[in-house]
Amino acid sequence: MNINQSYKAVLLFIYFYCHLTAAAATPLTLKVQAWAGYAEPSYVQAFQEQLKKKSGLDVEVIVTPTTGLASFESAIQTQEADLITPSNDLLEILWQKKLIRPLDTKKIPNFHQINPLILQRRFHLLAGEVYAVPFTFGPYALVYNKSKMEKPNSYKVLWDERYRKRVSISRNFEVANIYMTALFLKIPVRHLFNLSDTELSRIEERLRQLHDLQIYDYWKEYLNPDDIDNVDVGTDWGFGVHEINTKKNGEWGIVIPDEGATAWVDSWSIAANIPPEKLELAYAFINFMLSAPIQAQVARQTTYGTSNFYTTRYMTVKERINYHVTDPEYLRRFILWQPLAPSVLEKYQATWKKATQE
Repeated sequence: MNINQSYKAVLLFIYFYCHLTAAAATPLTLKVQAWAGYAEPSYVQAFQEQLKKKSGLDVEVIVTPTTGLASFESAIQTQEADLITPSNDLLEILWQKKLIRPLDTKKIPNFHQINPLILQRRFHLLAGEVYAVPFTFGPYALVYNKSKMEKPNSYKVLWDERYRKRVSISRNFEVANIYMTALFLKIPVRHLFNLSDTELSRIEERLRQLHDLQIYDYWKEYLNPDDIDNVDVGTDWGFGVHEINTKKNGEWGIVIPDEGATAWVDSWSIAANIPPEKLELAYAFINFMLSAPIQAQVARQTTYGTSNFYTTRYMTVKERINYHVTDPEYLRRFILWQPLAPSVLEKYQATWKKATQE
């Protein structure tokens, strides 16, 4: 992989190398907890090779998967993660618990290549300081098997008796399912992040129907490619569909239904308790992952939208269209997840639990 870094990034590597302490004579280990498709082995290897070439420094990068908020919290508290990739709605929670640290964007030259439309959402700012570097974004979308049905235009298809026991949605992201069902029931968007008890009761009833009559299985991280013979329709971030189509010769499509879709932006954040000798390495890794060539690779791997405005330089015309990198309205179409008050989150989780209990 031929990756060209900016001059400032090279200086960062040299700075890091020259300021190693004697205690760090052995190779440092950077611990990364990230979603599937983010810190892939090929990207990690390219980072290590570039760092070695520019500074002579050998580093180890350990990547572990995440399942969300509890996973991030535990990994930081036990010092099993120096870097994490939280979604925008989790940042305030992590900040309130003092688990992430403010970032110096001068040490991330590629930060200035982030699409202004993403930065305008301002979720990366907490108490006036930057705590996150936007990386990818996408919807919690409706997905379907093109060989089994026409393109659906509504979440209603999930409750269609023709697809009884042929539906798969997320188990771990119960809040996303609450939002989806609320949209299906035409509950006002302004209510999504603080639904009333009456609205939650309606949602619970619909989710119970889905659970009892329609669900074949729930997926954990993304739509399971091994389930394609048993599933015709469901939800996904896009990564599962990509895996099905590229590795299982599937014919699946992604739909933003008429009711709309909620969406997320994943970012890089640094653990508040990162050892000081690793801090410059963490900045270097973030800058590398934010570079346009790597972002283009991530888009191909995941189908997610990318934050670097210059990713288009490393994509074909077809890829630019498929990954929406030249569509300024794409992100605006979605309802971006918002932080939930603890009491609200507790009610949403209780609603999901009651709806899916056996």
